[in-house]
Amino acid sequence: MKILRAVVLGIVVFLSHPCYSQSPLTIEQIQAEVRDNLEKINSYYSQIEIMFFQAGGENMQITGEIFFAKPDKIKMTMGVKSNEATNQYMYSDGDTLWQYM
Repeated sequence: MKILRAVVLGIVVFLSHPCYSQSPLTIEQIQAEVRDNLEKINSYYSQIEIMFFQAGGENMQITGEIFFAKPDKIKMTMGVKSNEATNQYMYSDGDTLWQYM
């Protein structure tokens, strides 16, 4: 039993060593890595959901979608859930931003 405990402890120490042997990244290194990764993104799509909680009142949920494509082309739709009359639309061709409410 003592041998089994020693083997397990040895494995844990051996496997955890690489996690602690690396020095933490600096803010500058993290920023550079984020910038490099952003340069590789050509487009993205995201669904948005925002909840507003009102004390003593009715909660409100805003939902929407964002489409983005380089260079700076955007299509965004947002509105109060289940209420078409509150939708907001934003479009951009990279030079001009249009907003419809």
